[in-house]
Amino acid sequence: MVMLELPVPPGFVPETEDFARLVEKGKIARYQLRPRQVLVYLRGLEPGVPLVLEYGLRAKMPVQVSVPGARVYEYYDPQKEDRTAPTKLTVKAR
Repeated sequence: MVMLELPVPPGFVPETEDFARLVEKGKIARYQLRPRQVLVYLRGLEPGVPLVLEYGLRAKMPVQVSVPGARVYEYYDPQKEDRTAPTKLTVKAR
C-alpha cells in the first residue's frame, strides 16, 4: 500500500466530495482528513504511469501562506519516501 500526505494550507479546507469521488472511481482506496493534511491510501502504483488526482481546496479567508510539500511513502516501509517542493499561495479578497 502506498500513502500520500497532501498538505492543507492554513486558511483552507479540502473539498471532501472530491476525495469521495476519487474513492468511487477507484483511483484511491480511501482517505482520512487530518487537521493540516489529507491522508490518501493507494492500493499501489503502476511503474512509469503518472498518478493524477484532481481535488479542490477552498479558501476560507484572504491569506498568504507557505505550504509544505506533499509526501509519498510505502505503508510498511516509510523510509522509502519522496516529497514535493514547498510552495507559496496568496488568496486575495474579492
